[in-house]
Amino acid sequence: MRRREHQSGFSIVEALIVVIAIGVIGTVGWFIYQHNKTKPTDAASNGQPTQQTTTTTAPTGAILDIKEWGVHMTLDSTTASLYYYIKPNLPNVAYLSLKTISAIAPDCAADKTSLGAISRLTPAEHQAALNDPTKGVAGTIQIGNYWYGFSTPQAACIDNAKSDAITHALPGYNLQKIVNTFNTLAAD
Repeated sequence: MRRREHQSGFSIVEALIVVIAIGVIGTVGWFIYQHNKTKPTDAASNGQPTQQTTTTTAPTGAILDIKEWGVHMTLDSTTASLYYYIKPNLPNVAYLSLKTISAIAPDCAADKTSLGAISRLTPAEHQAALNDPTKGVAGTIQIGNYWYGFSTPQAACIDNAKSDAITHALPGYNLQKIVNTFNTLAAD
């Protein structure tokens, strides 16, 4: 076979090497781009801290969101394990407890007796409770079109035996800390 002295263009092997090199560079570039691209879920979590409804450990200054109502409370180191439970048949009452207390006194869990409750009232319900306390706890905090009120726990969670066990296990705890946390209630 004779070769021309002034051959021009690429041979098939050279063209194939160029195509493979471009493919490899393109693939590597695409993977790097996908890896470094900001994902929507990453952007949301990097923008502001969020808290799940049930918190087991939360740092000081954490937030407990009551997502169903669009409100939140600021937690501190003594209320970091605060969580809530809303019964399906009572959507305007959020029962509160602390995981640290539920572990010691299971009857005081939010879905049982609870350590307290937040009531959400319409203006008419709020007025009715102000006029007649037997109609419910009147709200003390107004957010939007609702009034929110705090009621203390049932006797089962503050009787002497449970109260002594809770105080022994959590020396700095008292019910006023949950009341103070309720007073930080604000709109999301």
